[in-house]
Amino acid sequence: MARLQSALEYLTTYGWALLILAIVIGFVFYSLRPSTPNECVIGAGFECTNYYMSQNGVAVVTIKNTANPLYIKDVGCFAPQADTILSAINNPPSNEIYLPTGSSSTLSIQCYSNDTSFSGTIGDYYSGFIAINYTDASTLFPQFVSGKLVVVISN
Repeated sequence: MARLQSALEYLTTYGWALLILAIVIGFVFYSLRPSTPNECVIGAGFECTNYYMSQNGVAVVTIKNTANPLYIKDVGCFAPQADTILSAINNPPSNEIYLPTGSSSTLSIQCYSNDTSFSGTIGDYYSGFIAINYTDASTLFPQFVSGKLVVVISN
């Protein structure tokens, strides 16, 4: 009887230890797995507050103006970055978009990859650059800002 009790305690102790070890290993692998690479970073004065991309390569990006009032003239989305970054922008909104300080505007931008319209499948991701030509409303000087856009394609 003493041997049976000793064997049962031995199995129970090591069973609990193995269970805890399996939980810890599972947690470590779960926390170290790569996450979905979503990122939208534009230069000073702008903030991406919401963004996604459809299968046809149209990125819908909500841009918040955190600096001076401005007029958006052109927007562009392309990959990879090229020396012709300024000429790659050719997506003017139907009208100039006026953005007072602190306001937001949602833009639909056709993204390009190697000079052709991008398209992909749900779950893939697009990694490229977003660029904006704008005019500062107070100085009326034309400005240019660019940033990075990495987004998972959704429905």
